[in-house]
This record gives sequence, C-alpha cells and structure tokens, in this order.
Amino acid sequence: MTHSLKRYLALTIMFLCLSPAAMAADKAGTVTAFEGQVEVTRESKTVPVSVNAAIHLGDVIETEENSRIQIIFNDKTELTLADNMKMTIDEYVFDPDAESNIKLSVLRGTFAFASGLIKNDNVKIDVPHGTIGIRGTKFLAGELEDTYGIFVEKGAVHVENKAGEVIVGEEEGTKLSDANTAPTPPKVWGEKNRTLLRDRLKFAE
Repeated sequence: MTHSLKRYLALTIMFLCLSPAAMAADKAGTVTAFEGQVEVTRESKTVPVSVNAAIHLGDVIETEENSRIQIIFNDKTELTLADNMKMTIDEYVFDPDAESNIKLSVLRGTFAFASGLIKNDNVKIDVPHGTIGIRGTKFLAGELEDTYGIFVEKGAVHVENKAGEVIVGEEEGTKLSDANTAPTPPKVWGEKNRTLLRDRLKFAE
C-alpha cells in the first residue's frame, strides 16, 4: 500500500468518525410535526423533512401553501411555523452550564413561539420591520393586512425598531408597519386578529 493511499484512508476514516459529532454539535432542535410541503435548506442543499428529523444551526426553513412545521429546540423552546413562512436559524447555543442564546430571522409569515430554558435576554427574533426580545413568553406573530402584528398570550415581549420600542404584556398586541415607524402602542386585541393568527397555525386534524 502506497503512502498516499494510506494517508487517504486515514483521512477518510477520521472524517467518518468526526462527522456525526460535528453534526450533533450543530443540532438546534427536532421536528415534532409537519404537514404539506416544507423545505429545509442546509449549506445550499435541500434536506428531507420528517418527524424526528434534526434541525441545525444555519438552516433555512420554508413552508408552502397549507403547510406547517413544529420544532422543539434542545432547550425546550417551541416554535410553530404557519404556511408561506420563511425563517433562518442564525444563532443557537444551549449549554446548561454556560452562556446560551437563540437568534432567529423571520423573513415572512406567521409563527408561534414559547420560550424554553435559555435566558430571556439571550433570545432575539428579527421580524419584518423590527426585532422581538422575550420575557418568559408565549406569543404569536404574522402579517395582518398591511402590517406585521405581534400578540402575547403569556408573559411579555420587547418590540423595537430604529423608530421606537414598546413592551407588550399578556393579552396585548402591537403592529409594525415599516422600519421607520415605531411599533404601535400596546393594547388588548379583539378576537379578529388573534383568531386570524391562531387559525393559520392549526394543523389539520
């Protein structure tokens, strides 16, 4: 066996041994449910979606019409994406004994978020026209006619953009119209808007 062949075989064995560990280190969560057409792009390649499939740091998740996906992250954060949704997992670190953080970017669509074990101050979600910071929270967010709405079911969220910021409490909502207009003052929402968001997130029975 030549020296080059030995070196090639050694590198191949090392790669095969290390790859699962590297992939596990990047795992952010697990798919717990999905329906319809859901696409996950990882390192410029489309990967299959199935229940119990891993979701990784850097993944881009897109749902088509009448499609949904639910993800539980390693820290027990729960995320449900409605149809016509696009989101990226920009940052995810969870270590019970060290600093942890989540950063997501929502490019479009409706989603529901329930916070897990990561400290509230270390969770940020970029949405159209602003950014959401959480305070022990369960909330919904999505398009409402010509605005992007955020409705808090439990806890509170901090919503900001370059024009201003608000704290939205339980059973309250705010709306973002563009990046140059401050979030609307928080107020208790009627059934129309909250039901609109909730209905988009329902899985078929």
